[in-house]
Amino acid sequence: MNTTKQWLAYSVYFIIVIVFFLYTQFPSDTVEKYIINNLSRAVPDYRVSMERIKPSFLPIGVKLYNVNLDSETGPALHFETLKINPGLFSLLGKTPTVSFKGEIYQGTVKGKIEFAETIPSGQVAVDAKLSGIHVEKITWLELFSSSKMAGILGGTIAYGSDKTARTNLTLNDLSVELATPLLNMKNLTLHRLTFKTIEARAELKRKRLQVKKINFTGDQANGDISGFIMLRSPVGKSHLNLNGTVTPSPAFLEEVEKNIPFELGFLFGNTSGENGFPFRIKGTFDKPDFSIK
Repeated sequence: MNTTKQWLAYSVYFIIVIVFFLYTQFPSDTVEKYIINNLSRAVPDYRVSMERIKPSFLPIGVKLYNVNLDSETGPALHFETLKINPGLFSLLGKTPTVSFKGEIYQGTVKGKIEFAETIPSGQVAVDAKLSGIHVEKITWLELFSSSKMAGILGGTIAYGSDKTARTNLTLNDLSVELATPLLNMKNLTLHRLTFKTIEARAELKRKRLQVKKINFTGDQANGDISGFIMLRSPVGKSHLNLNGTVTPSPAFLEEVEKNIPFELGFLFGNTSGENGFPFRIKGTFDKPDFSIK
């Protein structure tokens, strides 16, 4: 029994020594360069930087702190922490895989990166799942609009060998404080929009953001949007080409009719509000051109 206890004590001691050695002698600079190079392969259109890196255990991997992904149009993502764990057995096969989990804007993003032989040299495949992200913490959204937004974001993002990012995102309980009120009348002011849910499906390839479909439901209106956006630098100069339909809620229409001194039919033409009003958005983020069809 004493021998068993001795071996157990020695084993624990050696494990502690090895962990201490790995932690204190960890080649952070070398590993940081290696990770930045591989992350840059995963997201070639972005610059990757971090504050520091430390080893992590159970499972074995590394933990990165204050990781930033920046594009030529401005800041893209900021991770408070990002933990990366290599699939040790996958490293021996033809499809090395790395899993990751990050803390971002009070939410999380987790997924995997694959380096496969079937993927062209220098390219990777990325799958990620987002949850609990607070959009009011995403400061770079100010590049798109001066209006203040708050809500919870979740969904999936996939980036493949065709260099196309595909997204399926959901926004819950979104509120938008408008920088300029949509309506500003004596008894009716619309300076805040609220949405129960917004579901968006889009694809980004190079500088073209194809909006497959955006469906939204809210207190003031329901509707849908589709089209495309040609991204430019700065972001405010990006070109918009979007079409959609909006159906105001009966309560909102009733409130508007009380305060507008002419019929809504004159304002929107002969289109029936029950079927929605078709609209178009052209111009740029800086100077959007909104019109009823």
